[in-house]
Amino acid sequence: MNAVVYLLLRQYANRIRRLFRKPLNALLTIIAALFILSGPILMLVIPEFYEGLVGARGREIAVAGVQLFIGMTLILSSLSQQGGLFTYSEASILFSAPLTKRTVLLYSTLQSLPGSILTSIFMCFYFPWLIGSAMTPLKLLATLLVMALLIFCIFILYYYIYIQDIAHEGLKKRLKKYLLIFFGAVAVIYAVIWLTNGHDFGEAAITFFTSPFYNAFPLFGWAKWAVAALLNDQFITGFIPATLLLLVSAFVLARIYYSQDVDFYEKAQLDSIRLQKVVDALRNNGYDAAGLTVKKVVKAKGSFREGAAAIMSRQFLEMKKRGPMLAFRDFINGSIYLVVGLAVGFDFTIVFTMIVFSMIVNTTTDSWNAEFRKPYIYLIPESPFRKLMYAVLPSIVKNMLAESIIVVIAAILLGAGAREAVFSVLLLAAYTLLFTSAGVFTYRIMGHMTNAVLLMFMRLMFIMAAAIPGGVIAIVLNLAAGIEDPVMLMIPVILANLLCSLLFMFLSRKLLVQSELMN
Repeated sequence: MNAVVYLLLRQYANRIRRLFRKPLNALLTIIAALFILSGPILMLVIPEFYEGLVGARGREIAVAGVQLFIGMTLILSSLSQQGGLFTYSEASILFSAPLTKRTVLLYSTLQSLPGSILTSIFMCFYFPWLIGSAMTPLKLLATLLVMALLIFCIFILYYYIYIQDIAHEGLKKRLKKYLLIFFGAVAVIYAVIWLTNGHDFGEAAITFFTSPFYNAFPLFGWAKWAVAALLNDQFITGFIPATLLLLVSAFVLARIYYSQDVDFYEKAQLDSIRLQKVVDALRNNGYDAAGLTVKKVVKAKGSFREGAAAIMSRQFLEMKKRGPMLAFRDFINGSIYLVVGLAVGFDFTIVFTMIVFSMIVNTTTDSWNAEFRKPYIYLIPESPFRKLMYAVLPSIVKNMLAESIIVVIAAILLGAGAREAVFSVLLLAAYTLLFTSAGVFTYRIMGHMTNAVLLMFMRLMFIMAAAIPGGVIAIVLNLAAGIEDPVMLMIPVILANLLCSLLFMFLSRKLLVQSELMN
C-alpha cells in the first residue's frame, strides 16, 4: 500500500514539475490557469456588472446542460473508444510487483481523483459566465465538490465496465445500445412535455429539469439538484442530501470496483502497449482521434485524383472505410449547445456563437496534422502550398458540414430568416477555414514541441485569438456605425476571416518543404 501511495505522489509531483520545467511552459501554464479562472475573477472584481447569460429562470437548465454536456461526452467516448486502465510504464511496474489485484485496482481508483478534480474545474469554468454573480466564490467551491463527485463516479463506472467487459465480452456494445434506447425514451418524454406546454421549448425544459423525477435520477439528477439547491440557498433540504447521495454513490461504486475478481492483467497490458503508441503519436504531433475509436473497417471504393489531390482522395477513402463521413459524435457538441439555447431562450445569434465555440474544440482535435508525419507527402512533385491545402481540406469539409446542419436547424427553430440563415452558414464556413488555418500556423511554428498537452493548449489559444479581428470589426460597425442588420455585420467578418485564413496558410506554405522540419 505504501508503494502505491508513493508511486502516485511521485507521478503527481513529476507532472507538476514538467509544467514549470521551462519558462515558456510555466508561462503558458499560468495563462491557462488564469483563463480557466477568468469567470471567478470577474465575479470578484465587478460583481455588479456580472449577471450572467441565462437569468434566474434558466439557472437549473444551465447547470443540467453543462453536467450533461461533459458527463455524457465522457460516457459516450468511453463506450466507443478502446480505452485502458494504465499507461505502459504503470502496467510494467504494477503487474511485475508483488501486489494483489485489489491493490492494483485501488491504485487505479486513487489515480482517478486528480482527473476528476481537473475535469470538474473545467466544468465550473462555464458556471460563472452562465449564472453570473449568483454563483459566489464559496458556492463555486461547493459546486466544484459536487462536480468532482459526479465525474469520479463516471470514471469508476468506466473502470468497472472495462473490467467486466473482459469477463463478459461484448458488454460495452450492449450498454451502448441500451444507452441509445434510454436517450430515445428521454427524447419522447421531453417531446410529450413540449406538446403539452404550448410548443414552448423554454417552458418544456424548465418543467423537465426542475421536476422531482429528474432530481431523483441517479448521479446527474442528484448533481443538478445539489447545485440548484445551493444557488437557491436550500442547504438543508437540497444541497446536503443530494451531495450525500453522490458521496455514498462514489464510495459504493469504488467498493464494488475494488472488490472485483477478474483476471484483467493480460488485456490491460495489451491496451497499455497500444495506448503508448497513441501517446508516442501525440508527442510526434501526429494526433489522430480515430486511433482510439472502435471501428470495424469496411470495404469502400473511391476514385483517386492525381498529384497533391491524391492526399485528399486518400483521406476521403479512409473516412468511407470507417463508416459514414458524418457520425453521431460529430453532432454531439453543436446539438447540446442548440438544445441548451432553446431551453434557456437564447436568440439565434447567441446560439450561433455557441456552435462556433464548439467548432473551436473540434478543430483542436482534427487529425490533419498526422499527414505531416508521413514521408510520402514530401515526395509528391507538387508545390508545398497545394499539398498543404489538400491535406487539411477533408477536415474543413467534415467540420463545416456537421456544424452547418446544426446551424440550419437552429435557424428554423429560432425563427431566423432565410437570408440570415444562408449568411450564417457562409460565416460558419469562414470560421472553419480560419480555425483550421490558425491551427496549421501554430503547428508550423511549434511542430517540434514534445509536450503534447502544451501544444494542444497553444493551438486552442491561438485559434481563439484568431477570431478576435472579426469580432472587433463587428463590434465597431455595430457601436460606431450603428449597423444592426445581422447580415451586414456578417459580410465584413466573413471577408476578415477569409483574409486571415489566407495569411495563415501563406505563412505556413514552407511547412512541407523538408520533412526534417518536423523532426
